[in-house]
Amino acid sequence: MTDKFPDRNEYLGMSEAAIALGLSKYQDPRELWEVKTLRRARFHGDYVTERGNILEPMVIKLLETRHGIIVAEQQKSVVDTFRPWLRGHIDGLNHNYHYIGEGEPLENPIGTGLVEIKCPGSRMAQKFAQEGLPPEYIMQTQGYMHLLNLKWASVFYWDHDAGEIKQIDTEYDHSFMVAVLTRLDDFWKMVKDDVPPPLTTPALQVPGPSGPSVLELDEGLVADYKEALASAGTNSTELKDFEANLKKLMTEADCEKATGDGLSITWKESERRTISGKVLKDWTEALCLAITEGKLADAMVMGERFLEDEHMFTKTSKSRSFRKKVADV
Repeated sequence: MTDKFPDRNEYLGMSEAAIALGLSKYQDPRELWEVKTLRRARFHGDYVTERGNILEPMVIKLLETRHGIIVAEQQKSVVDTFRPWLRGHIDGLNHNYHYIGEGEPLENPIGTGLVEIKCPGSRMAQKFAQEGLPPEYIMQTQGYMHLLNLKWASVFYWDHDAGEIKQIDTEYDHSFMVAVLTRLDDFWKMVKDDVPPPLTTPALQVPGPSGPSVLELDEGLVADYKEALASAGTNSTELKDFEANLKKLMTEADCEKATGDGLSITWKESERRTISGKVLKDWTEALCLAITEGKLADAMVMGERFLEDEHMFTKTSKSRSFRKKVADV
């Protein structure tokens, strides 16, 4: 297999910056330092990266055909003017901001923005929707904006379960990148000087976008709830009353999560799509009948509609699940 980046030990990519800063859960700064100093073989990809390589062109094509977004300068390599060892490889640029109806839109985006494409698995896509981007992706996106002197970015990700592209927008955070570049300078100096980085890395506050806000619960209410929960077998009515009160508080505060003194509650709406077997069966029978009766024009129309509408056999149901984790009950 041909290596796309044979000289990767000679520079730090923005996709690696989160590792150097201690923001990645997959690799730590010491391991990355070992890669850059040729003590360790670098990661060459797995099924996750392969999935991204396969699906990213599809997402870019759908952005154009479904949403009218033209992704310019795709797969462009960029280099920091003052730090030639700091580089990036962007998915593309968007010269005209467009909001596709997912996430929170930017108020006044100016000029050209970054386009970043992600193709997560089902569980990770759910986390994106609930919590926003993970720190490593925020770092990568901020870094690309720094390299290109851009003020905003749209991260589009493919939600496989929904069959839709979803969007998370963010703006450039100058103060964050000042702190980032200082630390990256230190890391690269350790690479050049062949000095290993420390095993622990100080915390770095990562900017938004963030997920839903959290409701902090009153200590007395939490204590009463724990008591009711402990005696649920004999006092379930009281427990239901407390949960109804918590739901009311969370609705009024527009929060999907509430915490307090060992209690963590989520109450959020989820959507489920399933195939309607009867609708699929009826449509298939109608298509076969049109073909056998020689009604090829009707069959052609049915086939075209099948290709255009990915959800013609699906039905959607929604539920609002209440989940709790309680310590020391």
